[in-house]
Amino acid sequence: MGAPRTTFRYHAIKRYHAINKTNPSPEQMTRTARYCGDPCVILILMTFWEHFRLTLEALKNWAVARLWSALIASVLWGLGLWFLHVPLAILWAILAFFFHLVPYLGPVLALAGPAASLTFTVGPDGLLVAMLWLLGLYLVIMVLDELVLQPTLLRRKARVPLWASIVAPIVLGIVIPGWGVLLAPPLLAVVWAYRARGAE
Repeated sequence: MGAPRTTFRYHAIKRYHAINKTNPSPEQMTRTARYCGDPCVILILMTFWEHFRLTLEALKNWAVARLWSALIASVLWGLGLWFLHVPLAILWAILAFFFHLVPYLGPVLALAGPAASLTFTVGPDGLLVAMLWLLGLYLVIMVLDELVLQPTLLRRKARVPLWASIVAPIVLGIVIPGWGVLLAPPLLAVVWAYRARGAE
């Protein structure tokens, strides 16, 4: 029983150093083995840290993609507001960046500010037309963000295919109403990180 346990411990420690990207000498391996407990526990802990690092890296890539999406959408929003002569367009664009990161309520708040500005600055005769133009700009940017920006950035940062980025939120939104749409992008990033790791 001693020899198999020693061999198992050796491979477990070797796997630990591989995960941490180190190349230990035989003396280091022996010294590490001296302080190790049950090799099964070691292997479980190493697997946990490996999964933790892979998941954390995937979520980081998703967060970066999300921030870039918010930045691009807010710039487009600011340019559109400037073109429509909405007062304080730069301010509303900056706020839109932060509102973009707030689920559900954020998009409504991003629209509310410019709408209020138009209400106080445009006369009754042109208010309806101005509001329609504002709503049209808002819908175009929302569709562009959801169907083009976020899927494209998620593919570049987390290697998630475009079809998965579009289909998964719809499916999860049906299965888990409300939360499914929010959970789909980070879950996709994690799943495809594991797929890429398995292909190595």
